[in-house]
Amino acid sequence: MVSQGLSERRSLRVIGMSASAYRYEPAQDRNCALKEKIVALAQRHRRYGAGMIYLKLGQSGELVNHKRVDRLYVEAGLQVKKRRRKKIPISDRHPLERPTAVNPVWSMDFVFDRTAEGRSIKSLTYKHAACPSRCGILAQGVQTKDITGWPDTDSLCKNIGSKTS
Repeated sequence: MVSQGLSERRSLRVIGMSASAYRYEPAQDRNCALKEKIVALAQRHRRYGAGMIYLKLGQSGELVNHKRVDRLYVEAGLQVKKRRRKKIPISDRHPLERPTAVNPVWSMDFVFDRTAEGRSIKSLTYKHAACPSRCGILAQGVQTKDITGWPDTDSLCKNIGSKTS
């Protein structure tokens, strides 16, 4: 429009553009020289990461921010992806078989609880693996010094059998 005889301001007003946008000249990329130095250092010292390159740039007299060096290091494609550890299976994994017979597997555990007064109670609980209805508390308030061994299966079954039936 300027070539057709209109003034610059008038032609910019007609097309709806600001004068500063028309006259804008993009600034040169100030990171080009720094990016070249980073790439050169990375090629010369292959084991250096962004942090070490930042330190080397500081030693050579470059005053740059470490975050800027990190960003340019990644933009240059120098960042190595972290390798994930391959999970090696220990052995063939199979789900545990549920017991079908009555007495082969029992589970026992100490359970700790507190009373309303704040005293702690230790209970020895049991559970049958095949029959969930066979569970209960074998002893309450047991002290460690009172435990001399585990009850054998026969006495446990008699004790539990008398409680559940």
